[in-house]
Amino acid sequence: MNKRFSTVLLALLLSSLGLNIYLLLGLEFLSAGQPEIAVNDYSRQVQRPSLRGLGSLFDRSSESASQDLKSVDVQLLFDAGDFPASVQAYQLILGSDPSRAGQLKVQWLATAEQWLEEQQLGRVESLIDAFLVIYPYDIAFRSLQVNWLAESGNTLAAIELLYTLISELNPAQQGPYVSQIQRLVAQEIKSLQAQKAWLPLSQFVERLLWHEPQHPPYVLVLAQVQIELKQYTQAKTALYSIQYDAFYAARVKELLDRIALVDLLDAAVPLTVHREHYSVQGNLNGNVSVKLIIDTGASLSVLSRRTFDLLKSSLSPVFVRRASINTAGGKVEAPVYEFLSFQIQDYRIANMQFVVMDLADTSQTSGLLGMNFLKAFNFQIDQGNNVLLLSPR
Repeated sequence: MNKRFSTVLLALLLSSLGLNIYLLLGLEFLSAGQPEIAVNDYSRQVQRPSLRGLGSLFDRSSESASQDLKSVDVQLLFDAGDFPASVQAYQLILGSDPSRAGQLKVQWLATAEQWLEEQQLGRVESLIDAFLVIYPYDIAFRSLQVNWLAESGNTLAAIELLYTLISELNPAQQGPYVSQIQRLVAQEIKSLQAQKAWLPLSQFVERLLWHEPQHPPYVLVLAQVQIELKQYTQAKTALYSIQYDAFYAARVKELLDRIALVDLLDAAVPLTVHREHYSVQGNLNGNVSVKLIIDTGASLSVLSRRTFDLLKSSLSPVFVRRASINTAGGKVEAPVYEFLSFQIQDYRIANMQFVVMDLADTSQTSGLLGMNFLKAFNFQIDQGNNVLLLSPR
C-alpha cells in the first residue's frame, strides 16, 4: 500500500514540475523582455511578444506550425506594429484555417482604413509593404494602396494603379474602380483649375489620355488648358478629333469659336455718322443685315419692336426673360430674346441677346449695339476716320 502511494505521489510531483516548465517557457515566448510600445489610439500599452521561437514555426509543416500558432496572439503582433511577423503568421494560418485568416485580413483592412481617416499614413504604408511583399497581386491590399496614395496627395499614382486593377478584373468587377477613377480625376482637375496650374493640368490629362485615347471629356479639358496656354493649333487638333461626337459637338463648337476669335485679324469697320452718334453694320444669324447705333452705356443690345416683328418669323429667336430697362421716360419692362449669333465682319458672338422695345426714330437704324457685344473684344472708335477698331481681347 505504501509503495503504491509513493508511486502516485511521484507522478504528481513530476506532473507539477512539467507544468511549471511549460508555463515558464510560454511566458518567455510571449514576453522575453521586449519594450512596450503604443498601439491604436496610444492610450493603452501592450507588451510586444517575443519573436524568438516564432521563427522556428516557419521551418515546420504548415499543419504543425498552425497548431502552435493557436497559442500566439497574432493580433497582438499586428497591434504592436510588427507587420512583417503578422503577415508571416497570417500566411501559416491561411494554410490550415482559411476562415480565421480571412477574418484577420478583414479586420486589418478595416483598421487600416481607420488609420487613413486619422492620417496615420506611415502605419498604413508599412502594413501595405509587408503584405504585398508576400502577396504582391492581392486586390484588397492594392485597393487599400490606392486609398493611401490618394490620401498622400499622389493622385496620379492612385489613378495609374486603378487602371492596372481594372485590366486584371472582369467587366462585372470593374464598376467601383471606374467610379473611383472618375471621382479622383474630377477632384484633381477642379483643384488644378482653381490654382490655374495649366501646365501640370495639361500633363495630368495627357497621361489620362494615354490610358483612354480620344476619351471626349479628357480631350475637352486638354483643349481648354491648351487655349489657356495659347497653344491654339494643338487645341484645334485635339478638338477636331472629337468634333463628330454628337454628345459633345456643341461644346467642341464653342471652344473652336473661342479659338477663332483669338485668331482674328485687327479690323477697321466703317461707321456712319448720325448727329452725335455712330452706327455700324452687322449681321444676325450670319445672313440678315442690321444697322445699329453704338451705345457704350447700354449693357444689353436693343432691337426696335418694328425690326423684331419683321425678322422674328425667319430668324426664330428664343425668348429668355423679361428685363427692367432704364429709359429717358423711366424704367420699363421689356422682353429679352436670344439669336443664334451676331457678328461684325469676322467678329462674332454666339447666342447673342437683344432687348426688344419701342425706339424713337428707327427709320435708318434697327436698334442699339451695347456692351454685351463690345466687351468681348478690344474696341476703339476712331472719330477722325469714322471707323470702329476691333481686335481680339
